[in-house]
Amino acid sequence: AALSLPNTIMQGGEAKVVVAARTEVLGRYANTAAMILGTKIREASQSSDITTVGDFVTDLRRSFLAQDIALGLVLISIGDADVVLGGT
Repeated sequence: AALSLPNTIMQGGEAKVVVAARTEVLGRYANTAAMILGTKIREASQSSDITTVGDFVTDLRRSFLAQDIALGLVLISIGDADVVLGGT
C-alpha cells in the first residue's frame, strides 16, 4: 500500500512536523482554507511571540470552524507538536 504524503515526508526525515488534512480536501472552501493556512503559518513563524505547532493547529481548527470552513474538522499535525513557531 502506498503511504500518504505526510507519512512519506516524515519518513524521509526532512520535516519535524507535517500539517495536513485527514482526507482529501475539495469543495468551495478548499482554496480559502489553503490561503488562510499558508498566511497564518507564515505569520506565526515570523512573529516575535512564540507558539507551538500543536497550539497553532488547535487555534487554526477553531478559527476554521467559526468561519464554517469544514477543514477545521480534519486538519491535523503529524510529528512533534512542541515544535516552536515564532520568537524571531
